[in-house]
Amino acid sequence: MKIKKRWQMKESAGIEFKDASLTEQNWKEECDICSAIHRLARGLDVNGFNVNSGEPIYGDFSDVPDFVEYQQIVAHAKSGFENLPSKVRDRFDNSIEKMFDFLGDENNREEAIQLGLIEKPIDVDEKVDLNPPQSGSVQPSAEPSANAEA
Repeated sequence: MKIKKRWQMKESAGIEFKDASLTEQNWKEECDICSAIHRLARGLDVNGFNVNSGEPIYGDFSDVPDFVEYQQIVAHAKSGFENLPSKVRDRFDNSIEKMFDFLGDENNREEAIQLGLIEKPIDVDEKVDLNPPQSGSVQPSAEPSANAEA
């Protein structure tokens, strides 16, 4: 008879799988961390594409916002999206990315106006009188006044 101690592990019969495995073994090399590190050391990204193959880009990028400015732009966009009515946010499944995709399509312009996301364009064909007549207005005289010299 064998006496068991508290700290000794219980012997388990284990689990036996009799069905075919659903794991795809063809991804084994891509998922291996050592393989990913070796690809990075050779100048490839983790997906195997050469990150050094791109043409260098030269130009004046002084007016491009820096990282902090981009973060502020993103934060402003998110807060603006969160301040929209819930009905409008539900239209885009509460996803700001879906809303920007929607606004990027010119075919959605009418619906965007109805949702209040963009303003209705002003009709430029409409004539507007920029100098309406004013009643009781004083016309400037051509003669200088006596007080102007003092």
